[in-house]
Amino acid sequence: MGIGITALYFFITFLKGQVAHAADPDYVTCRLKGCTNVEDQRVCVYHGVNNTVDTLFFRMDEWFPREFQCKYDPNDTKPPSIQETFKQIRKSQKK
Repeated sequence: MGIGITALYFFITFLKGQVAHAADPDYVTCRLKGCTNVEDQRVCVYHGVNNTVDTLFFRMDEWFPREFQCKYDPNDTKPPSIQETFKQIRKSQKK
């Protein structure tokens, strides 16, 4: 009986570990918030859960996704607005 209880304990501990790992994802779904054209490139900003933000660059003739799996990078502060982000991108390209 003791072996059965020990086996059940380790099985429950294993399941809790699997659930905890699933609650802390490596990748999340990031959805397109907006795109702008800078010179010969299209710059697209994507947002995910917990203020995860990713920026991708595409050629003008290249297809770009509406959403994709981006690296989970939670941010305590709210990211800048899309307009502020595009303004900073244009400013950096003029240098």
